[in-house]
Amino acid sequence: MVHSFSRFFRDSFSFEYYRRKLEKNGVAIVSMTQTVTDDPSGALVRQVFTLFDEHQSRENGKHVERVMKENARLGFYNGSPVALGFTTRVVARHGNRDKKVLVIDPVEAELVRRIFTLYRDGDGRSGPMGVKTIATWLNEHGYRTKRGGLFGVAAVHTILTNRAYIGETTFNRRCSRTLRQKPVDQHIHGTVEPIVDGTLFEWVQQALPTRSPKVVAPRVLTGPILLTGLASCSCGAAMTLRTGTGGKGKVYQYYTCSACARKGKAACPGRSIRMDRLDSLVVDALTRNLLQPDRLATVLSAVIDARSRRAEEVEGRIKRLEQTRFEARDKLRRLVDLVESSDIVDDEIKSRIALRRDEIAKVDAELERLQAPRPGQEGFSHEVLARFGQLVAENIANGPIPFRKGYLRALLDRVEVDDGVVRLVGNTHVLAQAVKDGPANVQEVRRSVPKWRARRDIDGHCDHWEIQLRREA
Repeated sequence: MVHSFSRFFRDSFSFEYYRRKLEKNGVAIVSMTQTVTDDPSGALVRQVFTLFDEHQSRENGKHVERVMKENARLGFYNGSPVALGFTTRVVARHGNRDKKVLVIDPVEAELVRRIFTLYRDGDGRSGPMGVKTIATWLNEHGYRTKRGGLFGVAAVHTILTNRAYIGETTFNRRCSRTLRQKPVDQHIHGTVEPIVDGTLFEWVQQALPTRSPKVVAPRVLTGPILLTGLASCSCGAAMTLRTGTGGKGKVYQYYTCSACARKGKAACPGRSIRMDRLDSLVVDALTRNLLQPDRLATVLSAVIDARSRRAEEVEGRIKRLEQTRFEARDKLRRLVDLVESSDIVDDEIKSRIALRRDEIAKVDAELERLQAPRPGQEGFSHEVLARFGQLVAENIANGPIPFRKGYLRALLDRVEVDDGVVRLVGNTHVLAQAVKDGPANVQEVRRSVPKWRARRDIDGHCDHWEIQLRREA
């Protein structure tokens, strides 16, 4: 029994489908306000009712969607679940409805920033972390999601890809029923105060696909070829192993452009270089041009400057958190004064006192983390750089191939083979982390984005370094 047929279904097809299934099981649908007979005329009337209900539902949906789109264009929040790091604030009231906007929650915003820095730099005791490792680390250190649950891979990945953290919001992106993407021209874009630096966010977007096991196969890490997964042709395709036999029957191994091998000369002229030649070029170039103390100091100077600038940003966040703590303590004091003066303690006051104390505890924890000594912001001594360079040079030149490959992948993003030139590109942040952790832990420092556009300036660029070598034709 329903009040009206629309309370059962407001879709004529679904209404008839489930009505017939119920009818086969001896169950009838009765409307309190829409009485119909059991004859064919009654069935026709019932179907007319359901068609009108469906039409009215679609009309209501159209008007609601129009109002929500206009609300989003005006910069108001439409009420979907709030992302970690944000909260809502009422800024206006239209009739009986509150108009809200997204604002930053200072405590949760620090957690969001920490997740991004964990992905890029680690926690100071390890190299950059993956999505699953971050989720495990957060749960072990007592952090929780917006709803108080444990972090999972999906939750961390959603945070790392949410463009709201760089101030970009999008409404009307998907259909609410089918979850299919709508055309881009129907999206409504808005702005909020950013939480994460845009450069760091875009770095993470490029790094995420390259760290997936679906992209980097296990054989790339453990195979017997030194530059597997690192060597690439200047056309963008990977270099693969090819063999050839000399006049005296000796077998030679080459790194060859895979695009040319698969698609012919129309895809790429087919750059090729002997495997032992390229391997020795890369090892010698790293030893001569990167792992020398003076060169390491030059490359890392930009990273140290960037970390100093981030230290200034941290000071600003500390001041904002201290203000938040002061306000929370003031609210808690007023609640306690109210209890003492009235001698009335109900459940609501108890919950509000607990809420304020929890807020103060979270702020204290974030302040303790931000105010803790941050190693690695100062420069590296000449002795440290010399010891690091010497030991890493020995490890990339000697030992089993998987062992040497681990060190190379920690230092390099890619080895690009061009006509007469070989380019070695690496990430300066990862290099700085490797120097700080020491050569013994360099293999734990995971490689960065292999799709960075090559630059010509090894000196002074904050994101990555490059070495160019001339090679014999």
